[in-house]
Amino acid sequence: MKGWLSMPAFSSPSKPSSIRMSVIIPVRNEERNILNLLQDLEQQSFNHQQFEVIVANDNSTDSTSQIVSSFSERCRYSLRVIHLTNEPHSSPKKRAISQALAQSNFEWI
Repeated sequence: MKGWLSMPAFSSPSKPSSIRMSVIIPVRNEERNILNLLQDLEQQSFNHQQFEVIVANDNSTDSTSQIVSSFSERCRYSLRVIHLTNEPHSSPKKRAISQALAQSNFEWI
């Protein structure tokens, strides 16, 4: 605890970062949580033009996809939902990440 309290306060660099990144969020039936996460991403101090958010919807049966689509119309960063194909895979999360990676625009994930 003492070490944590003695850390200097963070201050953002005076020169804007040139890093651009893609945030990938694999989801299935996350209607209770997705809006809070998307709103938290909007509160980030990182420049909104320098990141995109890709929500990889894995066959949700609730309103997850609709919530993301509705929020994308008013948020300040690039947000899109992709619907995963049903190709067989041993790991659904890996499938979601792989398909979202293929559609990402930036090098940093």
